[in-house]
Amino acid sequence: DAIASLTSAMQNIEQLMTTAAPYDANATATATGSDMDMNMNIVRDTRFGTHNQAMDIAFVLDVLCGKNMPSKIVTSNLRRAISTCVLSLWFRLRLSAEKIYILSSLQEIGLNVDTLTDTRQFQVPQVSNAEMQTEHLDSKALNEFYATRIETIYNYGSKVSNSFFMESLQNSQHRLKVFADWIFMMDHDAQHIIDDAKSQPQQHANAVKNSGFKTTKIKTQKTTTIPVPPAIIAVGHSKWIKEFFKTYLPTNADFIGKRKKLNNCGVVAFKFAKIKQKYVIAPDSITC
Repeated sequence: DAIASLTSAMQNIEQLMTTAAPYDANATATATGSDMDMNMNIVRDTRFGTHNQAMDIAFVLDVLCGKNMPSKIVTSNLRRAISTCVLSLWFRLRLSAEKIYILSSLQEIGLNVDTLTDTRQFQVPQVSNAEMQTEHLDSKALNEFYATRIETIYNYGSKVSNSFFMESLQNSQHRLKVFADWIFMMDHDAQHIIDDAKSQPQQHANAVKNSGFKTTKIKTQKTTTIPVPPAIIAVGHSKWIKEFFKTYLPTNADFIGKRKKLNNCGVVAFKFAKIKQKYVIAPDSITC
């Protein structure tokens, strides 16, 4: 079940954290190019310069823990993704005041009912009964976190209105691009955008439903913008992740992630770039 799967994943992470040394930028990366040759067969791409190389696993773990560089945590609008996000990063979140952001663009791709959500736009789902009843979790702390630390400004509801409708392939691809666009937005953290959207939710939702985010500047005296952080931690779904690799990896990159889904509670890291108005994953940077 979900609790058992998550418990096993947390034990694996704990074991990794026990053996991982703090990141040293001068040290040799543990995941070298030769280590990745089992999964990748590519022609070296010079567009990325020194960024096209696998990252040190200890560095990736440090970023997940909130160290080394600023990072933003985002999650799909499906409750199982939100639960995985909160529980797996709890040791980081409980020591900070940071929020996690729900993004509709991360919603799972597919026709199954379990790719849909009943959570409406700008809303947060309730903590699941399993999490509320288990003795291994603090239900009061979870309820408080869901009420105060989950930001819904980019949650525009389910991809389709009910299970009788199906999302087209074109719309699925559009949501992948929406997420890529969101990563490089310069003002997606500006508080005045959040305040305006919540004071006029319907107008804001109508403006962004097709694009996934604010498309025009909101007229205001406040002009503060916050740059996109260097790292995005996205908690999502296996088919969505596979389609993201298929869409944004170079065509000559033969990475296994194009063909097979990531395991439950699996982690994969990579560098993502915008080059000449096109998005692309640096293929040698993939670390898993």
